[in-house]
Amino acid sequence: MSGIPAPEPSKYLRREMDPAAREFYRRLGAEATLATTRCERCEVTAFPPRLRCAQCGGAQVWVELPRTGRLHAFTTQETSVRFGPPTVLALADVGGVVLPGVVDAPYDSLAIGQEVTIELREEPDTGLTLLAFEPG
Repeated sequence: MSGIPAPEPSKYLRREMDPAAREFYRRLGAEATLATTRCERCEVTAFPPRLRCAQCGGAQVWVELPRTGRLHAFTTQETSVRFGPPTVLALADVGGVVLPGVVDAPYDSLAIGQEVTIELREEPDTGLTLLAFEPG
């Protein structure tokens, strides 16, 4: 089997994604755009992005999110499936939704509510573009 090329790293991740998740990662990687979905009927913004509104079942439209937010929560983790160092994993409130990412700062320097800037980072192990939060 040595003549068979190894599968693309993101093959199995992408297979498990619904169309809204695929579009989210496509926009991050191909367009460098941070976006999610909002219901046209009840105007609820959702993350993760959805095909239909969880509140009312209405149609969704894509909306761009700001590139700044505030730390909502953070922790450290010795090892992770998707991330190597840095080991600070975080959630940030960005445009009314909470997004996951990593923080390149010492744990002791962070605080809930601290302002962060969102950067897009290519992750070679998965083939996806992920979020990184830079304290501002």
